[in-house]
Amino acid sequence: QTHPSKRVFVTGAEDKTVRVWDMDTRKQINIKTMEAAVCAVAISLDGSHIAAGLEDGKLVILKARSLRPAMERKDRKKALTETKYSANGKFLAVGSFDGFIDLYDVMSDYEWIGTCQGHKSAVACIDWSNDSKLLMSDDRTGLHIFWDVESTKEIMVAAEVRDVEWASFTATQGWPAQGIGPKFQGATGINTSCRSSFGDSIATGDDWGVVKLFRYPCITPGARCKRYGGHSSRVGKIRFSFEEKTVISTGWVDGLVIQ
Repeated sequence: QTHPSKRVFVTGAEDKTVRVWDMDTRKQINIKTMEAAVCAVAISLDGSHIAAGLEDGKLVILKARSLRPAMERKDRKKALTETKYSANGKFLAVGSFDGFIDLYDVMSDYEWIGTCQGHKSAVACIDWSNDSKLLMSDDRTGLHIFWDVESTKEIMVAAEVRDVEWASFTATQGWPAQGIGPKFQGATGINTSCRSSFGDSIATGDDWGVVKLFRYPCITPGARCKRYGGHSSRVGKIRFSFEEKTVISTGWVDGLVIQ
């Protein structure tokens, strides 16, 4: 996860570590060893907290500077596969391996406020609307769902969110990402995506270790793109830096962080 206003990013890994990196020096600047493998990390809007989702279902909030725990809670028994702060910084959404998305009130010491239920497999990505009233999420089977945050209910008619502006777009499904997969294949094998900060490009990572850069929105199947190699196998996550100068990709198997 990249920092919202600095050239810094955070990674979590199976070696149970949360690591903070500097993009300019390309060096690690801090590290924290956790109790279990780290499956997801997110940086708060003000940059003060890092939300780490662990394999044992525990959510740990770290102070960004020291990486000391600010609070911990455990509402799930299975791995937390995605964490995402809202656009206004007031909420945190946490997706789990068993398909739930738990919502927390950041301003009330991360009090639990509701759960979105509807996914049939592990939550792969979560995005908030600009007004922080809506969510969209993908799971690992390719199910793409929109949610009303206040009611935690699924929005069944996609046309209702047609004109919604999203603070981020990290989904591999949905209208703006129709063209990111090979023609006649769709998004099969595409593991991660990220719309650029200025909203004119989208980067993807796939099962074959390839990073691709498309124009956004990408709605033509088999759209033209720029291709970049480096990973030996599956790309796990990809993110743009806040000022769009750098793309960070992490390997699912090879353990590489490529900038």
